[in-house]
Amino acid sequence: MNEIILHYPRLTFTSGNQFVWSPGRRTVFYDETEFDTARGRLALLHEIGHAELDHQDYHSDLNLLNMEMEAWEYAVSKAIEFGVAVDEAHIDRCLETYRVWLYKRSRCPECDFHGIQLDPKHYRCFMCRHTWQVARTLSLQPNRSHCRPCQVPAL
Repeated sequence: MNEIILHYPRLTFTSGNQFVWSPGRRTVFYDETEFDTARGRLALLHEIGHAELDHQDYHSDLNLLNMEMEAWEYAVSKAIEFGVAVDEAHIDRCLETYRVWLYKRSRCPECDFHGIQLDPKHYRCFMCRHTWQVARTLSLQPNRSHCRPCQVPAL
């Protein structure tokens, strides 16, 4: 993993309890317990992907999912360069948590049909036209506990 870190001198890398990109601090946090695993190196490349792609903030749930897909595509493209094994099933499980999260947030609490996101905090149902508010806190973002070592991005 040191080889990967040394390849990105303009980023700051800090040991933490999860893999997270912090755009405000231009810092990639990494889980030191996963430092020497293929999944850990892939997760590190994923977070570096957020940095290299200049992912600062997301404006909609679909935008967040798109940024996650872009960061994984970056990680896969760099994995060969650094000799990191790519676990496509792991990547798909990580992305699936976002898809499920988006699916649940878009369900109307009145009629159980799906709606469209109006702004970062509101959806409107296609069927009954009900409007509801969703939270934008990390605690209500995708449940990534089964997807370690990758975690919810700190965007």
